[in-house]
Amino acid sequence: MLGLVGSNGSGKSTILKTVAGLLKALGGRIVILGRSAEEIPASEAARLMASVWTEKPRTEYMTCLDVAAGGRYPYTGKTGILTEEDYAVAERALAAVRMEDFSLRDFNELSDGQKQRVLLAGGLC
Repeated sequence: MLGLVGSNGSGKSTILKTVAGLLKALGGRIVILGRSAEEIPASEAARLMASVWTEKPRTEYMTCLDVAAGGRYPYTGKTGILTEEDYAVAERALAAVRMEDFSLRDFNELSDGQKQRVLLAGGLC
């Protein structure tokens, strides 16, 4: 586990977004599991790391299980179709963040803290 601490505007989010490939590095080199991040295809990088940001996604008519299961899309291949196994992984991830009782609830009805836990479950997927 890694903690990144700093004052507002010091670049914490910027460095994380750069490591995640959302921003282009201004200098230096990012190495993931001994490989340059530039060499890792986006589809593989999506299976190697996950990020949970403070911005909440728009989720019209989606249950918490649907939102968490979205973390399985890097594993679906070209079809993008989630299997029963993917949903089982999402259920276990919701249990890991103690949100299993909310699995069929509308994501938009949750508090911000509960939403963050569901998004974390998606990252665990």
